[in-house]
Amino acid sequence: MSVRQQQTAYLYGIIGDPIGHTLSPMIHRWFAAAANCPLKDYVPFEVKSEKLVDAVRGAHALGIRGMNVTVPHKSAVIPFLKAIDPLAEKIGAVNTLVYEAGGYKGYNTDVTGLKRSLIEAGAELPGLHAVILGAGGAARAAAFLLADSGAAEVILINRTREKAEALAAEVNEKTGSDCVRVMGEDDFITGAGQTGMRYLAIQCTSVGLSPDTDRSAVADPAFYACISLAVDIIYRPYQTKFLRDAAKAGCRTLNGLPMLLYQAADAFSLWFPDSGLKKEDLQNVMRALKGELLRTPGICLIGFMGSGKTTVAQALAGLLHLDVWDMDTMIEEGCGKAVSQIFAEEGEEVFRRLETDTLKRIGEVLAVQDAGSGEGLILSTGGGLPMREENRELLRSWDMKTVYLRIRPETVNERLKDDTTRPLLQVPDKAQRVAALLAERDPVYVSCADLIVDADDGTPEEIAARILEGL
Repeated sequence: MSVRQQQTAYLYGIIGDPIGHTLSPMIHRWFAAAANCPLKDYVPFEVKSEKLVDAVRGAHALGIRGMNVTVPHKSAVIPFLKAIDPLAEKIGAVNTLVYEAGGYKGYNTDVTGLKRSLIEAGAELPGLHAVILGAGGAARAAAFLLADSGAAEVILINRTREKAEALAAEVNEKTGSDCVRVMGEDDFITGAGQTGMRYLAIQCTSVGLSPDTDRSAVADPAFYACISLAVDIIYRPYQTKFLRDAAKAGCRTLNGLPMLLYQAADAFSLWFPDSGLKKEDLQNVMRALKGELLRTPGICLIGFMGSGKTTVAQALAGLLHLDVWDMDTMIEEGCGKAVSQIFAEEGEEVFRRLETDTLKRIGEVLAVQDAGSGEGLILSTGGGLPMREENRELLRSWDMKTVYLRIRPETVNERLKDDTTRPLLQVPDKAQRVAALLAERDPVYVSCADLIVDADDGTPEEIAARILEGL
C-alpha cells in the first residue's frame, strides 16, 4: 500500500443554492481516482443565505477539509473566513475554501480556470479587445482577469447600467487600469462596426440556461459580426443559443465546460498540492464530462450521398473540440486509391468489405477509449455503410450516438447535379436512381439511428446545432 493510500481520507464538498445541477462531485471523484488521493467523498450541500455562517462554521467543526462555493455565496462567504488569498480579496469573491486551524482560507480559481480556457482557445490576453455581457459574479471574474492581463479594452454591457459602471470603476481602481468601460449594446455595435475591430465576447448572464434555452443575451445579428471568439460560461445546455448564433455568424465558440474543468483542477491542487494531475487526466475527465452532458462519448453520422456528413462532422468537431474521422478518407489512405477507383477496378463488394474492416478497427479504438483513454470522436460514414447487417450491429454495439442526416431526393439531385465522383450515380437517369436508392436505404438508416435530423436546409453549423439540441 502506498503512503498516499495510508493517509486519512477526509470529506470535501460544495455549497450553493440551488446545488442539484452541479457536476463538481463527479469531477473531484474522478480527480481523486486518477491521482490516487485520499478523498473520502465530495458532497453537495444546499445552503440558504441565512444559514451560510452556520454552514461554514459547522463544516469546519466537522473537519471538512475543503469546499467549493458557488452562487449565491461567493462574496457573502468572505466575512466568515479566517483568511483570503490576495487575488480573491482583490476580486471580492471566492470559490474554494481550504481548511486551516481556526477557519477556512478562501481562494478564487474561477479566474485561473477562465484564463487557461481562453488561452487554450487561442486568445492572447495582452492587448485584447473584449466585451463582457453581464455584471454579476462571473462577469466580475472575467473583467478582473482581462484588466489584470493587460487587455487594451474591456466593454461591459449590462441590463442595469449603474451596476456595470460600479464594477468598471472598481476593476479599474484595483488593477490600476483604465481599460474597462460601459456601453449600451447599440453603441457597441455601431462603434465596432465603424472601427472594424473584432472582439472576444464573454457571455456571463444566466440567459440561455435550461429551460430557457431558446433565448440569447443578444438578439441582434449585427452584434455577432463584431465578434471573433464567443465564450459562454454556461455548459448546460452544451451549446446555448448565444453560441449557436455566434457560430452561424462564423465566430469560433467555447462553452463553459473547460472553465469548469480547470477551476476544479486548480481547487483540487489547493487541497492536494502533491496530487500531480497530468494532462491526460484532465483530457479523460473532459471526455467524461462531454459524455455526461451529451449522453455519448462521440457521434457517428450516417445518411445518403449529399446529406452533408463530412461538412456537418467538421462543424460538430469545431463545437465539441473533438477529432473527425472520415471513413472514405481512411479507406482511400489505406488503399492508396480514391473510392471511385476502388469501385471501378475492384467492384462495390470489395469496397463494402473494406468499409466493414475499417469499422471494426474503429470499434477497437472505441473500446480503448471506453477503458479511459482518448478524447472521443466524430465519425463520418459512407452512404451505403448501414446497408450491411454486420455494419449495423457494429454501430449498435458502440456507446457513440448514431445520427441520421435525412434529406429528400430533390435535395440530393440539386446538391449532386454536377458531381461526377459518385460511382452509384453514373447512370442515364440520375434522379430515378437517387429516388430508388433513397427509398431502399431510408428505413435502414432509421432502424439504426439514435437521432434523426433534417438536413435539407441550413448551414453545417446550424445542422450541427440541431444535433446537439437533439442529444
